[in-house]
Amino acid sequence: MAEALGIASSIVSLLDVSHTIVKYLKDVKDAPKERDELDRELSNLAIYLDTVHRLTQTAAADDPWLETVQRLSGPFAQLDELLKSVKTKLEPASDGPLGKMKQRLLWKFSKESVEEALKKIERIKSLVMVAVQHDHAALSRALNKTLVIVDTKVDGISDNTKRIKDDVSLVGKNVVKVSDHVMRIDGELSQIRSNMEKDQDYAGMVMRVIASLTDSNFKSIQAEKLSQQVVGDTGRLFLQSEPFRQWVDGTAVSSCLWFPGDPGVGKTILASIIIDYLRSLPVDQEKKTLILSIFCDFQSRAAKRIDKVLCDFLKQLVRDKGLSSAILMFYSQCLRDGTQPSFNDITKLLSQEMESFNQVCVVLDALDEFIKKKALTK
Repeated sequence: MAEALGIASSIVSLLDVSHTIVKYLKDVKDAPKERDELDRELSNLAIYLDTVHRLTQTAAADDPWLETVQRLSGPFAQLDELLKSVKTKLEPASDGPLGKMKQRLLWKFSKESVEEALKKIERIKSLVMVAVQHDHAALSRALNKTLVIVDTKVDGISDNTKRIKDDVSLVGKNVVKVSDHVMRIDGELSQIRSNMEKDQDYAGMVMRVIASLTDSNFKSIQAEKLSQQVVGDTGRLFLQSEPFRQWVDGTAVSSCLWFPGDPGVGKTILASIIIDYLRSLPVDQEKKTLILSIFCDFQSRAAKRIDKVLCDFLKQLVRDKGLSSAILMFYSQCLRDGTQPSFNDITKLLSQEMESFNQVCVVLDALDEFIKKKALTK
Protein backbone atom coordinates (compact mmCIF):
# COMPACT_ATOMS: atom_id res chain seq x y z
CA MET A 1 0.00 0.00 0.00
CA ALA A 2 2.87 2.33 0.85
CA GLU A 3 4.42 1.69 -2.57
CA ALA A 4 1.11 2.57 -4.26
CA LEU A 5 1.02 5.83 -2.34
CA GLY A 6 4.60 6.49 -3.42
CA ILE A 7 3.93 6.10 -7.14
CA ALA A 8 0.70 8.11 -6.80
CA SER A 9 2.63 10.90 -5.10
CA SER A 10 5.20 10.88 -7.92
CA ILE A 11 2.43 11.22 -10.50
CA VAL A 12 0.82 14.11 -8.62
CA SER A 13 4.19 15.86 -8.53
CA LEU A 14 4.69 15.33 -12.27
CA LEU A 15 1.19 16.62 -13.04
CA ASP A 16 1.81 19.70 -10.93
CA VAL A 17 5.10 20.62 -12.59
CA SER A 18 3.68 19.82 -16.07
CA HIS A 19 0.73 22.17 -15.57
CA THR A 20 3.07 24.87 -14.24
CA ILE A 21 5.32 24.58 -17.29
CA VAL A 22 2.33 24.75 -19.66
CA LYS A 23 1.19 27.89 -17.86
CA TYR A 24 4.63 29.48 -18.20
CA LEU A 25 4.81 28.51 -21.88
CA LYS A 26 1.65 30.47 -22.62
CA ASP A 27 3.31 33.62 -21.25
CA VAL A 28 6.37 33.40 -23.48
CA LYS A 29 6.04 35.82 -26.37
CA ASP A 30 7.46 35.29 -29.88
CA ALA A 31 8.82 31.86 -29.04
CA PRO A 32 9.75 29.43 -31.85
CA LYS A 33 7.59 26.47 -32.81
CA GLU A 34 9.45 24.31 -30.30
CA ARG A 35 7.40 26.04 -27.59
CA ASP A 36 4.16 24.71 -29.11
CA GLU A 37 5.64 21.23 -29.49
CA LEU A 38 6.66 21.18 -25.84
CA ASP A 39 3.22 22.48 -24.80
CA ARG A 40 1.47 19.78 -26.84
CA GLU A 41 3.71 16.96 -25.60
CA LEU A 42 3.27 17.92 -21.93
CA SER A 43 -0.51 18.28 -22.35
CA ASN A 44 -0.70 14.77 -23.83
CA LEU A 45 1.53 13.40 -21.09
CA ALA A 46 -0.68 14.95 -18.40
CA ILE A 47 -3.76 13.17 -19.76
CA TYR A 48 -2.15 9.73 -19.50
CA LEU A 49 -0.53 10.47 -16.14
CA ASP A 50 -3.90 11.51 -14.73
CA THR A 51 -5.48 8.27 -15.98
CA VAL A 52 -2.72 6.11 -14.44
CA HIS A 53 -3.08 8.04 -11.17
CA ARG A 54 -6.80 7.27 -11.05
CA LEU A 55 -6.14 3.61 -11.81
CA THR A 56 -3.70 3.38 -8.89
CA GLN A 57 -6.41 4.78 -6.62
CA THR A 58 -8.95 2.13 -7.61
CA ALA A 59 -6.67 -0.91 -8.08
CA ALA A 60 -6.92 -3.73 -5.54
CA ALA A 61 -3.96 -4.20 -3.21
CA ASP A 62 -3.19 -7.62 -4.74
CA ASP A 63 -3.52 -6.41 -8.35
CA PRO A 64 -0.34 -7.55 -10.21
CA TRP A 65 -0.59 -4.40 -12.36
CA LEU A 66 -0.10 -2.28 -9.25
CA GLU A 67 3.11 -4.14 -8.44
CA THR A 68 4.41 -3.76 -11.99
CA VAL A 69 3.58 -0.06 -12.17
CA GLN A 70 5.94 0.54 -9.22
CA ARG A 71 8.78 -0.01 -11.69
CA LEU A 72 7.84 3.31 -13.26
CA SER A 73 9.25 5.08 -10.20
CA GLY A 74 12.71 5.18 -11.83
CA PRO A 75 11.58 6.74 -15.13
CA PHE A 76 9.28 9.07 -13.18
CA ALA A 77 12.21 10.28 -11.07
CA GLN A 78 14.20 11.00 -14.23
CA LEU A 79 11.23 12.78 -15.79
CA ASP A 80 10.71 14.81 -12.62
CA GLU A 81 14.33 16.02 -12.73
CA LEU A 82 14.00 16.96 -16.40
CA LEU A 83 10.72 18.85 -15.95
CA LYS A 84 11.97 20.72 -12.90
CA SER A 85 14.99 21.83 -14.92
CA VAL A 86 12.67 23.14 -17.67
CA LYS A 87 10.47 24.83 -15.08
CA THR A 88 13.46 26.57 -13.48
CA LYS A 89 14.50 28.08 -16.81
CA LEU A 90 10.97 29.33 -17.48
CA GLU A 91 10.31 30.81 -14.05
CA PRO A 92 10.10 34.62 -13.86
CA ALA A 93 13.20 36.31 -12.48
CA SER A 94 11.14 37.70 -9.59
CA ASP A 95 7.57 37.82 -8.33
CA GLY A 96 7.15 41.46 -9.36
CA PRO A 97 6.02 42.99 -12.68
CA LEU A 98 9.62 43.33 -13.90
CA GLY A 99 10.21 39.62 -13.45
CA LYS A 100 7.03 38.88 -15.35
CA MET A 101 8.18 41.16 -18.16
CA LYS A 102 11.58 39.47 -18.39
CA GLN A 103 9.95 36.08 -18.52
CA ARG A 104 7.67 37.17 -21.35
CA LEU A 105 10.59 38.48 -23.39
CA LEU A 106 13.02 35.56 -23.10
CA TRP A 107 12.98 32.09 -24.61
CA LYS A 108 15.88 30.38 -22.87
CA PHE A 109 16.13 27.16 -24.87
CA SER A 110 17.98 26.18 -27.99
CA LYS A 111 16.25 24.10 -30.63
CA GLU A 112 18.55 21.18 -29.86
CA SER A 113 17.85 21.24 -26.11
CA VAL A 114 14.09 21.24 -26.67
CA GLU A 115 14.34 18.38 -29.15
CA GLU A 116 16.38 16.35 -26.66
CA ALA A 117 13.85 17.05 -23.90
CA LEU A 118 10.98 16.05 -26.20
CA LYS A 119 12.69 12.74 -26.99
CA LYS A 120 13.09 11.92 -23.30
CA ILE A 121 9.50 12.90 -22.52
CA GLU A 122 8.26 10.80 -25.46
CA ARG A 123 10.15 7.71 -24.28
CA ILE A 124 8.63 7.87 -20.82
CA LYS A 125 5.19 8.80 -22.18
CA SER A 126 5.25 5.59 -24.23
CA LEU A 127 5.53 3.62 -20.97
CA VAL A 128 2.69 5.60 -19.39
CA MET A 129 0.50 4.88 -22.43
CA VAL A 130 1.08 1.16 -21.93
CA ALA A 131 0.33 1.50 -18.20
CA VAL A 132 -3.06 3.01 -19.08
CA GLN A 133 -4.07 -0.34 -20.58
CA HIS A 134 -4.09 -1.83 -17.06
CA ASP A 135 -2.26 -4.90 -18.42
CA HIS A 136 0.63 -5.78 -16.11
CA ALA A 137 2.15 -8.23 -18.61
CA ALA A 138 2.24 -5.63 -21.41
CA LEU A 139 3.70 -3.04 -19.06
CA SER A 140 6.35 -5.46 -17.84
CA ARG A 141 7.39 -6.23 -21.43
CA ALA A 142 7.55 -2.54 -22.28
CA LEU A 143 9.69 -1.81 -19.24
CA ASN A 144 12.04 -4.65 -20.11
CA LYS A 145 12.43 -3.50 -23.71
CA THR A 146 12.70 0.24 -23.14
CA LEU A 147 16.12 1.80 -22.69
CA VAL A 148 15.60 5.15 -20.96
CA ILE A 149 18.25 7.74 -21.87
CA VAL A 150 18.72 10.59 -19.38
CA ASP A 151 21.61 12.83 -18.52
CA THR A 152 21.36 12.44 -14.74
CA LYS A 153 23.92 11.23 -12.18
CA VAL A 154 25.79 8.05 -13.05
CA ASP A 155 24.86 6.33 -9.81
CA GLY A 156 21.18 6.73 -10.69
CA ILE A 157 21.60 4.55 -13.78
CA SER A 158 24.46 2.31 -12.69
CA ASP A 159 22.72 -0.88 -13.79
CA ASN A 160 22.15 0.41 -17.31
CA THR A 161 25.72 1.74 -17.48
CA LYS A 162 27.11 -1.67 -16.58
CA ARG A 163 24.97 -3.33 -19.23
CA ILE A 164 26.11 -0.80 -21.83
CA LYS A 165 29.76 -1.43 -21.01
CA ASP A 166 29.26 -5.20 -21.14
CA ASP A 167 27.77 -5.28 -24.60
CA VAL A 168 27.76 -2.18 -26.82
CA SER A 169 26.30 -4.02 -29.78
CA LEU A 170 23.34 -5.14 -27.67
CA VAL A 171 22.65 -1.49 -26.80
CA GLY A 172 22.46 -0.62 -30.48
CA LYS A 173 19.92 -3.35 -31.07
CA ASN A 174 17.89 -2.28 -28.06
CA VAL A 175 17.80 1.34 -29.23
CA VAL A 176 16.32 0.19 -32.54
CA LYS A 177 13.78 -1.89 -30.65
CA VAL A 178 12.90 1.10 -28.48
CA SER A 179 12.26 3.28 -31.54
CA ASP A 180 10.11 0.59 -33.13
CA HIS A 181 8.27 0.07 -29.87
CA VAL A 182 7.49 3.78 -29.45
CA MET A 183 6.24 4.03 -33.04
CA ARG A 184 4.09 0.96 -32.56
CA ILE A 185 2.57 2.42 -29.38
CA ASP A 186 1.71 5.68 -31.14
CA GLY A 187 0.23 3.75 -34.05
CA GLU A 188 -1.95 1.67 -31.74
CA LEU A 189 -3.56 4.57 -29.87
CA SER A 190 -7.01 3.44 -30.99
CA GLN A 191 -6.38 -0.02 -29.52
CA ILE A 192 -5.29 1.55 -26.23
CA ARG A 193 -8.48 3.59 -26.16
CA SER A 194 -10.49 0.42 -26.79
CA ASN A 195 -8.85 -1.18 -23.76
CA MET A 196 -9.44 1.97 -21.73
CA GLU A 197 -13.17 1.71 -22.39
CA LYS A 198 -13.18 -1.45 -20.31
CA ASP A 199 -11.92 0.43 -17.29
CA GLN A 200 -14.26 2.05 -14.85
CA ASP A 201 -12.06 5.12 -14.82
CA TYR A 202 -12.47 5.64 -18.56
CA ALA A 203 -16.23 5.29 -18.19
CA GLY A 204 -16.09 7.94 -15.48
CA MET A 205 -14.13 10.24 -17.79
CA VAL A 206 -16.75 9.80 -20.51
CA MET A 207 -19.48 10.70 -18.04
CA ARG A 208 -17.56 13.81 -16.95
CA VAL A 209 -17.20 14.96 -20.54
CA ILE A 210 -20.91 14.35 -21.19
CA ALA A 211 -21.93 16.22 -18.05
CA SER A 212 -19.69 19.17 -18.91
CA LEU A 213 -21.26 19.74 -22.33
CA THR A 214 -24.93 20.31 -21.48
CA ASP A 215 -27.52 19.31 -18.89
CA SER A 216 -30.19 18.52 -21.50
CA ASN A 217 -31.07 14.90 -22.23
CA PHE A 218 -32.90 14.43 -25.50
CA LYS A 219 -32.45 10.66 -25.30
CA SER A 220 -34.75 10.53 -22.26
CA ILE A 221 -37.27 12.71 -24.12
CA GLN A 222 -37.21 10.30 -27.03
CA ALA A 223 -37.73 7.32 -24.71
CA GLU A 224 -40.64 9.08 -23.01
CA LYS A 225 -42.34 9.91 -26.31
CA LEU A 226 -41.76 6.39 -27.59
CA SER A 227 -43.54 4.96 -24.56
CA GLN A 228 -46.66 6.94 -25.53
CA GLN A 229 -47.33 4.74 -28.57
CA VAL A 230 -50.90 3.55 -28.57
CA VAL A 231 -50.47 0.68 -31.03
CA GLY A 232 -47.46 -1.53 -31.63
CA ASP A 233 -47.30 -0.79 -35.37
CA THR A 234 -47.62 2.99 -35.03
CA GLY A 235 -45.58 4.65 -37.78
CA ARG A 236 -45.15 1.43 -39.77
CA LEU A 237 -46.58 2.90 -42.98
CA PHE A 238 -44.20 5.85 -42.79
CA LEU A 239 -41.16 3.63 -42.16
CA GLN A 240 -42.11 1.53 -45.19
CA SER A 241 -42.74 4.52 -47.46
CA GLU A 242 -40.46 4.94 -50.46
CA PRO A 243 -39.32 8.52 -49.64
CA PHE A 244 -38.20 7.46 -46.16
CA ARG A 245 -36.43 4.31 -47.35
CA GLN A 246 -34.56 6.32 -49.99
CA TRP A 247 -33.56 8.87 -47.36
CA VAL A 248 -32.18 6.10 -45.12
CA ASP A 249 -30.14 4.38 -47.84
CA GLY A 250 -28.87 7.69 -49.26
CA THR A 251 -30.51 7.43 -52.70
CA ALA A 252 -33.00 10.28 -52.15
CA VAL A 253 -32.65 13.38 -54.32
CA SER A 254 -32.38 15.58 -51.23
CA SER A 255 -30.58 14.81 -47.99
CA CYS A 256 -33.43 16.56 -46.13
CA LEU A 257 -36.77 14.83 -45.59
CA TRP A 258 -39.50 17.21 -44.43
CA PHE A 259 -42.92 16.16 -43.15
CA PRO A 260 -45.17 18.93 -41.80
CA GLY A 261 -48.25 18.37 -39.67
CA ASP A 262 -50.75 20.21 -37.52
CA PRO A 263 -50.21 20.45 -33.74
CA GLY A 264 -51.24 17.32 -31.85
CA VAL A 265 -51.19 14.87 -34.77
CA GLY A 266 -48.24 12.92 -33.32
CA LYS A 267 -45.16 14.33 -35.08
CA THR A 268 -43.02 14.03 -31.94
CA ILE A 269 -44.02 10.41 -31.40
CA LEU A 270 -43.27 9.68 -35.06
CA ALA A 271 -39.86 11.32 -34.69
CA SER A 272 -39.17 9.05 -31.70
CA ILE A 273 -40.19 6.02 -33.74
CA ILE A 274 -37.84 7.07 -36.55
CA ILE A 275 -34.91 7.39 -34.14
CA ASP A 276 -35.67 4.00 -32.61
CA TYR A 277 -35.87 2.45 -36.08
CA LEU A 278 -32.54 3.94 -37.20
CA ARG A 279 -30.83 2.67 -34.06
CA SER A 280 -32.26 -0.83 -34.62
CA LEU A 281 -30.76 -1.21 -38.11
CA PRO A 282 -27.96 -3.81 -38.44
CA VAL A 283 -24.48 -2.38 -37.90
CA ASP A 284 -22.41 -2.20 -41.08
CA GLN A 285 -18.74 -2.50 -40.09
CA GLU A 286 -17.65 -0.85 -43.35
CA LYS A 287 -20.12 2.04 -43.07
CA LYS A 288 -19.82 4.12 -39.90
CA THR A 289 -23.16 5.73 -39.08
CA LEU A 290 -23.95 8.44 -36.53
CA ILE A 291 -27.53 9.12 -35.37
CA LEU A 292 -28.33 12.45 -33.71
CA SER A 293 -31.65 13.92 -32.59
CA ILE A 294 -33.09 17.14 -31.20
CA PHE A 295 -36.57 17.76 -29.80
CA CYS A 296 -37.33 21.49 -30.07
CA ASP A 297 -39.91 21.48 -27.29
CA PHE A 298 -41.28 24.94 -26.54
CA GLN A 299 -40.63 24.29 -22.83
CA SER A 300 -36.95 23.44 -23.34
CA ARG A 301 -34.64 26.44 -23.15
CA ALA A 302 -31.70 24.28 -24.26
CA ALA A 303 -33.46 23.45 -27.55
CA LYS A 304 -33.83 27.16 -28.34
CA ARG A 305 -30.11 28.00 -28.39
CA ILE A 306 -27.97 26.85 -31.27
CA ASP A 307 -24.86 26.51 -29.08
CA LYS A 308 -26.75 24.22 -26.67
CA VAL A 309 -28.06 22.16 -29.58
CA LEU A 310 -24.53 21.64 -30.94
CA CYS A 311 -23.26 20.77 -27.46
CA ASP A 312 -25.99 18.14 -27.19
CA PHE A 313 -25.00 16.74 -30.60
CA LEU A 314 -21.45 16.37 -29.27
CA LYS A 315 -22.80 14.85 -26.06
CA GLN A 316 -24.75 12.23 -28.04
CA LEU A 317 -21.65 11.46 -30.12
CA VAL A 318 -19.51 10.88 -27.02
CA ARG A 319 -22.24 8.82 -25.33
CA ASP A 320 -22.72 6.52 -28.33
CA LYS A 321 -19.25 6.40 -29.90
CA GLY A 322 -16.89 7.14 -27.01
CA LEU A 323 -14.07 9.69 -26.71
CA SER A 324 -11.93 10.44 -29.73
CA SER A 325 -8.44 11.87 -29.32
CA ALA A 326 -9.64 15.29 -30.50
CA ILE A 327 -12.52 15.43 -27.99
CA LEU A 328 -10.30 14.15 -25.18
CA MET A 329 -7.70 16.85 -25.88
CA PHE A 330 -10.37 19.55 -26.22
CA TYR A 331 -12.00 18.59 -22.91
CA SER A 332 -8.63 18.46 -21.17
CA GLN A 333 -7.76 21.94 -22.46
CA CYS A 334 -11.06 23.43 -21.25
CA LEU A 335 -10.64 21.70 -17.89
CA ARG A 336 -7.08 22.94 -17.49
CA ASP A 337 -7.95 26.53 -18.49
CA GLY A 338 -11.21 26.58 -16.52
CA THR A 339 -13.15 27.76 -19.59
CA GLN A 340 -16.38 26.79 -21.34
CA PRO A 341 -16.24 25.74 -25.01
CA SER A 342 -17.13 28.56 -27.40
CA PHE A 343 -19.66 28.27 -30.22
CA ASN A 344 -16.89 28.29 -32.84
CA ASP A 345 -14.89 25.64 -30.96
CA ILE A 346 -17.90 23.32 -30.71
CA THR A 347 -18.81 23.89 -34.38
CA LYS A 348 -15.27 23.13 -35.55
CA LEU A 349 -14.92 20.05 -33.34
CA LEU A 350 -18.33 18.66 -34.29
CA SER A 351 -17.63 19.15 -38.01
CA GLN A 352 -14.30 17.41 -37.63
CA GLU A 353 -15.88 14.46 -35.80
CA MET A 354 -18.70 14.09 -38.34
CA GLU A 355 -16.18 13.76 -41.17
CA SER A 356 -15.09 10.42 -39.70
CA PHE A 357 -18.54 8.91 -40.39
CA ASN A 358 -19.84 7.62 -43.71
CA GLN A 359 -23.39 8.61 -42.85
CA VAL A 360 -24.86 11.05 -40.31
CA CYS A 361 -28.62 10.93 -39.68
CA VAL A 362 -30.11 13.92 -37.84
CA VAL A 363 -33.75 13.88 -36.70
CA LEU A 364 -35.16 17.33 -35.79
CA ASP A 365 -38.59 17.47 -34.19
CA ALA A 366 -40.76 20.61 -34.01
CA LEU A 367 -38.32 22.78 -35.94
CA ASP A 368 -40.98 25.50 -36.06
CA GLU A 369 -40.55 25.97 -32.28
CA PHE A 370 -36.84 26.75 -32.61
CA ILE A 371 -36.19 30.48 -32.36
CA LYS A 372 -33.32 30.74 -34.87
CA LYS A 373 -34.40 28.24 -37.48
CA LYS A 374 -31.96 29.46 -40.12
CA ALA A 375 -29.00 29.06 -37.78
CA LEU A 376 -29.99 25.48 -36.98
CA THR A 377 -30.56 24.40 -40.59
CA LYS A 378 -27.16 25.73 -41.59
